[in-house]
Amino acid sequence: MIIYPTRDKIAKYVKRSVLYEYLGIKELDKVPKNIIRDIDNSEGIFIKLVSPYVVYNEFKKFEFSEEGVSISDHFIKSFVLSWIAQNAVSVYIFIATIGDLLEKEVASLYSRGSFFMAQVADAYGSVYVEALLEFLIEYIEIEEGKKGLLVSAPYSPGYCDIDLSYQKVILDLLGSENSIVSINEAYQMYPGKSVSGILFKMPEGKAKVFKNYFVCCEQCSNFLCKQRKK
Repeated sequence: MIIYPTRDKIAKYVKRSVLYEYLGIKELDKVPKNIIRDIDNSEGIFIKLVSPYVVYNEFKKFEFSEEGVSISDHFIKSFVLSWIAQNAVSVYIFIATIGDLLEKEVASLYSRGSFFMAQVADAYGSVYVEALLEFLIEYIEIEEGKKGLLVSAPYSPGYCDIDLSYQKVILDLLGSENSIVSINEAYQMYPGKSVSGILFKMPEGKAKVFKNYFVCCEQCSNFLCKQRKK
């Protein structure tokens, strides 16, 4: 399924606090007001460069073992995903992107020496992608919630114990429905402001547990993860 959310819909999910975090701003009262004003006012410019696009499919048949999850004959090695899959009734594979216009604007700003605004634009891009993912989750849960079902937090290649190379599996599973996002030999996505991953649909009580990323940390073998909770 393909969705083209409007920019206004995505803007509703933007978290200003997360934007400031991307910019390294921890205490607003210590930042000059004109800087904060410039950051906030620039959103009206950057949102116009966003072209939200989501493609996703639900897979009701999947298998799991101690080593990972198999979806439509595509295997993803991950103990974390295997652990979560035990509680799931189906799996969603997704790709979401805001397109490449904002990415090009960031490059243009850098080339013109506008380094601060380039960083602001890049931070907005990251926040918009996260907002798009929040939109997708709510989009799914509006209907599934009526059945007592919700989805887990999204799990993407490159995070937890999921190798980045599984980006290719995500693209393969979505096939020709995905006409916008591609990957290079290093499995990096283009447009850069894109995200792919897996959502597990499960009973509401279980889903609320697995909406917390860090519940999996004790099960994860990636000890180099910067966000790992000990």
